[in-house]
Amino acid sequence: MKSRILKYGVITVSLLAFPMGAEAAGQEERARALSSLEQLINQEVTSVSKQEEKASQAAAAVYVITAEDIRRSGATSIAESLRMAPGISVARSGSSGWAVTSRGFNDEFASKMLVMIDGRSVYNPLFAGVYWDVQNVPLETIDRIEVIRGPAGTIWGANAVSGVINIITKPAEETQDGRQDTLIGNKDIMTSLRYGGKIGDKGAWRAYGMQQRWDEESTLAGHGMGDDWKNEQGGFRADYNLTDRDALGVQGDYYQGNENFLRAVPSLIPPYSFASDTNVSLQGGNFMLNWERKISDAEHLHLKAYYDYTSRTRHLIGQQQARTFDVEFQHSFTPQERHEIVWGLGYRLIDDSLDSSPYIFYADPSREMQLFSAFAQDKIALVEDEVFLTLGSKFEHNDFTGFEYQPSARLSWLVNNNNTVWLAVSRAIRSPNRSSDDTNLIIGSVPGLGYVALAGDHGAESEKLLAYEAGFRSRLSQDFAVDVTGYFNDYNDLVSSSRGTPYISTVLGATPPSLILPLVPSNSVEGHVWGAEATANWDVTDNWSLAASYSYLDMNLSGMTATSLVTNEGTTPQHQFNLRSYLNVTENVEFDTLLYFNDNLPAEGIDVYTRLDVRLGWRPVESVEVSLAGQNLTDDQHPEFSAFTYNNPAQIGRAVYGLVSWKF
Repeated sequence: MKSRILKYGVITVSLLAFPMGAEAAGQEERARALSSLEQLINQEVTSVSKQEEKASQAAAAVYVITAEDIRRSGATSIAESLRMAPGISVARSGSSGWAVTSRGFNDEFASKMLVMIDGRSVYNPLFAGVYWDVQNVPLETIDRIEVIRGPAGTIWGANAVSGVINIITKPAEETQDGRQDTLIGNKDIMTSLRYGGKIGDKGAWRAYGMQQRWDEESTLAGHGMGDDWKNEQGGFRADYNLTDRDALGVQGDYYQGNENFLRAVPSLIPPYSFASDTNVSLQGGNFMLNWERKISDAEHLHLKAYYDYTSRTRHLIGQQQARTFDVEFQHSFTPQERHEIVWGLGYRLIDDSLDSSPYIFYADPSREMQLFSAFAQDKIALVEDEVFLTLGSKFEHNDFTGFEYQPSARLSWLVNNNNTVWLAVSRAIRSPNRSSDDTNLIIGSVPGLGYVALAGDHGAESEKLLAYEAGFRSRLSQDFAVDVTGYFNDYNDLVSSSRGTPYISTVLGATPPSLILPLVPSNSVEGHVWGAEATANWDVTDNWSLAASYSYLDMNLSGMTATSLVTNEGTTPQHQFNLRSYLNVTENVEFDTLLYFNDNLPAEGIDVYTRLDVRLGWRPVESVEVSLAGQNLTDDQHPEFSAFTYNNPAQIGRAVYGLVSWKF
């Protein structure tokens, strides 16, 4: 083990640098302005129905994190920015790990939350979850993050069970000229360079490059976790109007990086587990094409296709590679005055190659998996401009469970210009993944007996959810608005682990072969999850705005051992609260504070903690912005989640950084 792991961790405070300029004079003014209530209410979203609609009128629990929210939050990653969304549980498990989900079942590999970047799924098919460490784009190129809490399988398909996160980047037209951002802090060092230009008079382009480095976190005793990491990434986007009715967009990214962490390695001799320095090499890229045709104001065609490649090579684990090809066609039209119909077809091919090792064994080291899909949805105006009923369903065929369907019915009543009431009933499924199907992973040991392994089983079925939701949005005054949602989730066939038949095998280089005690997946759990989420936005003055949110969650599962029940029911906070304040002190100075409260996590051994972030921004000239930010200011360090690979939970430390942005 490296000597620096044994050092006492001292949290340093270092001076920062600075943030962002805008793209043009008009955009500069919009960037500096507070997100007024009027803008919030009229915010358009596309993730609810794959068509533009006002977030305030959507029949779903949708929340939009705007570009202004991200800028003023001081967040340094996409995962961290999601803390602002109500009902979203974000917990950092180490320097490079996050657990992110909504409405229960949080985990580093949260399997019920679908995450996309510009509609490209980044949900990993191997273990069913998201590698948040490689979901990076320059934050200043993000237009908004649309967050749906609750099922969205009718539109997005399997695994959109507890919610959908869609990170939407800005069109190339809005990122012209050049921009450089440099961040220096006691935890992070980041720099990015972006430049854009015109393509004749019909299009625009941009290209970017970025580099990020993160320092290691510490244990409770002050020793380093050895989980420092770095990442380099570049990419481009181009948008072009082929004709007055046809638009073409292409974009792509490439990244490579390196991570270190301490892996808990099981042993048959005391102390039955030891820490091993582990290195991970990261590499990947994607290319996406979008074509849209506007046949008329009421009829559109959309074709999207992308290729995605990911590779992770781990010491003692081997290489994991996955290549994904996805194509989707969509047609929206209005056949009659009261109907808005959208339907589509899709196909996805995933080809992977996986290396077995003493720790992990794949029954099939290379496999092709196909997904065929179709969906249709009709938004019916029962009462013109007032009451809408949306009916639809997704139909899929996957290689694990065959045919699946995910219908929904949503009713919205626009009581008046300031009040909306909505109801929804939805069915969603989480399909089995590669790991639960044919993978064997050593996770622990029984002293004097043998090793414990998670073992795949071809007989696993999909997890099923029937969700009931109701919501109310009201603009109580010109400056104050609230949004309240309640839900009841009925789960069936949730996956748990049961004891399989022991067998003899060679693991961890043991000689002679050792006894393996397998835990096989079984769809033996059912239960209920219910809760409520509320947000409030208040424009106190022209220069000061407040936003607050609260969420409550209660889980009651059955069909498992007491230990397993505690584990599943105690990984998500029962109570969460956040309060954000954006203050324009002067025309060129901003002061922003963000307060987060997280309830305890019994399954993780995590106590209640409160987090305070503060940001001070200054724009000395139009082309330069400087900011100083502090995160986790309420305590020196605290744990947020227990990583699967660590012996001890990481202590997330106080961070101070400076950011400077220069537009040229």
